[in-house]
Amino acid sequence: MTTPAPARQPPRDPGRQPERTALSWRRTLLAATVAALLAARMGVAQPTPVALVAVAAVAAGWLAILVLATRRMTAMAAAEPGPVNWAVPLTTLVTAVYAGLGVVLVAAM
Repeated sequence: MTTPAPARQPPRDPGRQPERTALSWRRTLLAATVAALLAARMGVAQPTPVALVAVAAVAAGWLAILVLATRRMTAMAAAEPGPVNWAVPLTTLVTAVYAGLGVVLVAAM
């Protein structure tokens, strides 16, 4: 008795999904850039030690989102993009840290 061969899956038809994903990562990066610039502005207006640490943390978060967004957009351009893995949870964590730093910056004023 022979075992039937597994059915071949048709080639992936991504449609517009990679384009939409790339656009959403660009919007995320744009929002992080605006938040970093606003934090830098507040840090320059009142250069307290707390503000300078917050600005440095926001800059590090912006750099992390820049790397994540660039890697994910590059991965989406492939015929078979890899799994998201840690990109979305790390972006969520950076966003939560941004919110906390925003509270610290406003309270420090």
